[in-house]
Amino acid sequence: LQPDLSLALGSNSVSMLEMATVNATLANGGASVFPYAIKKIVSEKGTLYYERSDVKRSRQVVDSYYVNELSVMMQGVL
Repeated sequence: LQPDLSLALGSNSVSMLEMATVNATLANGGASVFPYAIKKIVSEKGTLYYERSDVKRSRQVVDSYYVNELSVMMQGVL
């Protein structure tokens, strides 16, 4: 995203995956999250065709102070 004052008004498009990543990161206290859709594929007979194995380590990308402040602000809107 380009830094622009109109971002808060929705001037750029963001994918659902990007939104899910941001919301999951905030819910995780500011630690990065790597969303995925398929964890495992198994046949009816129990044959394993696929299992997600590339578990990535999360790192703190937003200070927890700011995550808490944002949470308080969002609760205040309700």
